[in-house]
Formats: sequence, structure tokens, C-alpha cells
Amino acid sequence: MHSRFFGCLLLLTIPVDIGAAFYLFNPQDLAQLKSKVQEHHPAFEVQFLDLINEASRELVSGPYSVMEKKQTPPSGDKHDYISLARYYWPNPNQQEGLPYIHRDCEMNPDIFNDDYDYSKKNQTVRACILLCLAYYLTVDEKYATHAALIARTWFLNPDTCMNPNLNFSQIKPGISNRNHCGIIEGHTFPFLFESFNFLKGSPSWTNSDILKMEEWAAKYLDWLLTSANGIKECRTSNNHASWYDFQLIYFSLYTHHTHLAEEHVEKFTFKKLESHFAKDYSQPHEMIRKKNYYYSLFNLQALFYCALLGKHVGKDLWEMEKRKEGTLRKGLEFLLPYVENEESWKDGELSTTDFKELSSLLLIAASIYPSSKYFQIYEKVEFLTHEFGDTNRQIPCKLFRLLYPGPFMQDK
Repeated sequence: MHSRFFGCLLLLTIPVDIGAAFYLFNPQDLAQLKSKVQEHHPAFEVQFLDLINEASRELVSGPYSVMEKKQTPPSGDKHDYISLARYYWPNPNQQEGLPYIHRDCEMNPDIFNDDYDYSKKNQTVRACILLCLAYYLTVDEKYATHAALIARTWFLNPDTCMNPNLNFSQIKPGISNRNHCGIIEGHTFPFLFESFNFLKGSPSWTNSDILKMEEWAAKYLDWLLTSANGIKECRTSNNHASWYDFQLIYFSLYTHHTHLAEEHVEKFTFKKLESHFAKDYSQPHEMIRKKNYYYSLFNLQALFYCALLGKHVGKDLWEMEKRKEGTLRKGLEFLLPYVENEESWKDGELSTTDFKELSSLLLIAASIYPSSKYFQIYEKVEFLTHEFGDTNRQIPCKLFRLLYPGPFMQDK
């Protein structure tokens, strides 16, 4: 499907322009945020202090490496990432537990153990995002120095780096060592690579680092486009398709292959968007899941992020909403009533739903649509609990106030 791009990417030359470019965040909003933080503005002070506390803890963490895992991937190369499919469990009817069996939405805690790379990958993403943003807001070099060390160790150091593929992500023991669904474990990589822009100007993050990171990203993009796993994942129809598109579009932009991003949005993302929603703006592909509210929200996050990226190649998914009676907006509207009335959700469990996951969508919606209700709902869900200290979160939900500060720049 994407083989026509293969030669193009193999012949990639790294561009001379290595200036920072934001695709997921608004640089003007971020500049204002920095000024507001320095002024101790009350809209950001609590989150800023939480950020600094967590970033300071990360100064004594890591660096992490795929070489630390106990298990060797089927390739025989420990540089290859490997993880366990989260909803697969040992077969209780077989002595060796093989083949594993599927238990939808029941997470096997073994995904976090030292046989696999999943936990170390999550820690790398979390640490770098926290440290990079802390450096941007404080210009304290200690944060940049450690962020650069963690990033180089995971991605660039020849002795410790991850190969740019997810060939063995979410393996299913006894069934398959390759699983195209495992590409979803790269869904936070765009936010991680975006955060490297916060290091611009730091002596700890050199032009060589920037170029080498682009080289890694270009190889990963090539793998997304041409591998059997990538081609299969592109053809999926649920949240996996959305998160695949998000990664592919982002890394096309990040590596300056804007034509690939433009073509993918036009040929795939637009068409997929139509298939995600029923007439009532529920999401049929997600509603069949046991945790259907969570997966409806998870899919909508990916679609919102794709819409943010689309504007950089002149493909306005927000404008498409108007032609489709507000697809993304109405998809969000479908989920909002249940924030305050859990019992009204009839088709699944809400007892384990974390409504803070709505944070980024509500802030983005508040920036795009002329309505104050998104901001008002955001203020409710953000303070449901304090979760910055939850180390399982690659991107703490409260961090989104600092990443998408636009709605706070106006008087409320």
C-alpha cells in the first residue's frame, strides 16, 4: 500500500534547517505561558509547582534502555523493543500456559515486568516530557542535561538504543511474535519528540542530537509505511487506525516529509473519520469493547490530535466537521453528559473511567469552539484527584494545562 514511498525515505537527506517546529502545541501560547509562569500567575502556579516537583524527582531517575530487559526478542537483537499484549493471559488449561488467551480489558500485570520494555519506555517518555518542559519554563540547565541523557540513551547511543521499529510490540505468547496492534505503544512518541523542541537553546541538546533524532524518526516512519505490521495497522478500523494515523502524520511532519502527511490525511484519515461515528455520534468500533467509554474517549483523543496536525498541511479536519455536521465536536458532546451522571451510560462500565483523560480534548475544544462549557467542564474534571505522582502515566493529565494554556489567557 505504501511501497511507493519506500525509495523516497531510504534516500532521505537530513535538511539543513534544524530550527524547532511545534506541530501539536501553539508556540505563541507557550511563549505567553512562560511569561505568566514567571509572573506567578494563579492560573498556572499550582501546575507549575507540581511540574517542578515531578521533574526534580526525575533528575535522579534513569536513564533507561531496551538493553535492560531480561528477555531477548525473537530477532535475537536486544535493541529491538518487545512487550506483551496487555489483555492476554496464560492459558489455565495448559501446563505451560500456552497459547495465551484473550480477556478483553483485563490487563495482565506481567506487561510491567522486567522481561519486557514497556515500563522503561513509559518512564522514558514521562521523564523527558517533564524535564523538557521544566527546562523551557525555568531555563535551568539541570533539567535539559538529564533530559538529553535519557533521550540519547533510549534513542541514539549505539550501545543502548532502541531500533526504530515495533516488530515485537504486544506479542501473544504461543500465538504470534508479531502483532500489528502493538504499534499503538508508540502513541505517545509524537508528544515525546515534540517536547524536544523545549530544549532549543540548551547547550545540552546539540544540533547533532537534533539531526540524529530526525534520522531515528525517519527510519521509524519508513517502518510505519512499509512493514507488514504498519500496513496491517493502517487498514484497521478502530482506535488503532486513529493512533497509527497520528504517528504517521506527526513523523512525516517532524522529518519534513509534508507531502506524505498531506497525502495520508487526504487518502486515509478523512475516510476513516467518517467510519468512526454512528448517526448519534457514538463510536461503533469502540462500543463493542468491555470498557467502551474509555475506548471511545481514547479514540477521540487520537482524532483530535490528527486534526491538530492536519492544519499544518492544509487539511482542516475541523472544517470537515462543518460538512459532516460537526463530527469531532459532536463526538465529544456525546461523551460529556456522563461526566456528571455515570448511571446514564447504559452500554458499559464507568466505574473505572478516569474522566481526567478528557483534559486535553476539553482544552483543545475550548480553543477552537465559541463556547465556554468546555472550559467549565475541564475545571471540574482536572481537580477530581491529584495524579501527577502516578508514575504509570506517560503524560500526567494536569500537564495539559501547561501544554494547552490558550483558554487560560483570556478572562473567564
